[in-house]
Amino acid sequence: MKVMMIFDQTQAGLGGKESPDLPMGGKAMGIGSCEMFTRFLDQQGGKVIATLYCGDGTFLADP
Repeated sequence: MKVMMIFDQTQAGLGGKESPDLPMGGKAMGIGSCEMFTRFLDQQGGKVIATLYCGDGTFLADP
């Protein structure tokens, strides 16, 4: 199973409340909070293949 995570700036590890205008971006790997899911995904035969992220404010301005 291939998994793509979608995070805000905090969960992606790219800032906190001070960076709500972080533009949308992505990485072809797990970043930020992905480590929390590793053990569960391993048990299910899954792997995080990408992470998308953007700031809360960026999302609210253009959902």
